[in-house]
Amino acid sequence: MTILIALMLAAATPSSTEDTQVVHLKDAKFTPAKGMPEGVFSAPIGVDPNTKGGTGYAKLTSGTKLGEHTHSFAEYTSLIKGNGTLTVEDKSYDIEPGDYFILAKGTRHSLTCKQGADCVLLTRRAGPTDYNFTKTASK
Repeated sequence: MTILIALMLAAATPSSTEDTQVVHLKDAKFTPAKGMPEGVFSAPIGVDPNTKGGTGYAKLTSGTKLGEHTHSFAEYTSLIKGNGTLTVEDKSYDIEPGDYFILAKGTRHSLTCKQGADCVLLTRRAGPTDYNFTKTASK
């Protein structure tokens, strides 16, 4: 029984970002992201054993808006599919596949996936993942 529990826990824990991996987007197992609006999904890749910062894919279905929020640590993200509008501190940017953005800790931002196709992002975080939604944001 103890081995079964250990195997179940190991399967549920993302790999270390310090381990060699080859990750294919086509194999990502997206699940609804906890505490996020409908239409936001995540697929963890790994966690840094020192900073506890995660790396993973996120998917927003076409037309989904992730309301304004901040994080306690820097975020490093690239849009790899779809088209969106990234708003950073009240300035909006059209983003397309291949675009990369760095958001310093505490930076207010939101993301809307434009109609027509789902958006897929690859994100690495400098510390544990948190979402601090602003009072005006509706998740």
